[in-house]
Amino acid sequence: MSALSSLDPEIVRSLLVQHTIEETAQQLTQLFPGQRGFSVRSIKRFMQKNNIVKQQRLTQEELEAKVHEATSEVGGTYGRRMMQGDLRAGGVTASQRRIRAAQAVIAPSYLSNRRVNAQRQMNPQPYRADYFRYNMHMDQNEKLAMYGA
Repeated sequence: MSALSSLDPEIVRSLLVQHTIEETAQQLTQLFPGQRGFSVRSIKRFMQKNNIVKQQRLTQEELEAKVHEATSEVGGTYGRRMMQGDLRAGGVTASQRRIRAAQAVIAPSYLSNRRVNAQRQMNPQPYRADYFRYNMHMDQNEKLAMYGA
């Protein structure tokens, strides 16, 4: 019988709220010296058996607070993908859809600025090639024209 099976699941759950699984394994090893069975894999099995999940979903208000904090640090240039990476670096996991909704609430002016910049950078005319390598042919002709050919 492993040492984990004798533990109350609430002890492990409370440790996982504050720490990663690796840190929890180290802490349990320190709390119960001489006992085996506190490996990361054992803790993951114990979590699965007792329906303990590590990831806690943030409420929309908490996510908006985190997005507001990150936006005040980096400004309005970060879109949903960059903001997701920034939040993940800080330990917050959220989908891009939820992050975009939070950004729309926090700073709608930044959102509209990014949208305008994206539309300006897009090519308004669809590209149509008459034949294969048409674009390269035109570029070569223009370069040759610079040298008088």
